[in-house]
Amino acid sequence: YASIGGCYYASRLATAEFLDRIKRQAIAIVLREIYPGFNIPIGVWFVREQLREMYRQKPLKVNTLEEALSIIDRYSIVGSSEWVKKSKLLSILLKSKKLDMFIK
Repeated sequence: YASIGGCYYASRLATAEFLDRIKRQAIAIVLREIYPGFNIPIGVWFVREQLREMYRQKPLKVNTLEEALSIIDRYSIVGSSEWVKKSKLLSILLKSKKLDMFIK
């Protein structure tokens, strides 16, 4: 069981369902901010159903991780720099290079 709790599994389930539906494999990073006053005990169910609804919407497409982070800065109170500091996966992805960068 993940130390971050059930919302991890709820996010993973909704994301896996979506990827299966579109017949794709992908890296998915789900970021969720919780603010004071959000104390209704429906966390896991709410997260899963919110993500399922999000995956039914038209996606916002970006070409780079940096572009995605700038969108996070527009909508997130925490900000992308804090997310990058806390996320090992985001840090790794920002430092990694695509193989085609080495082929000329």
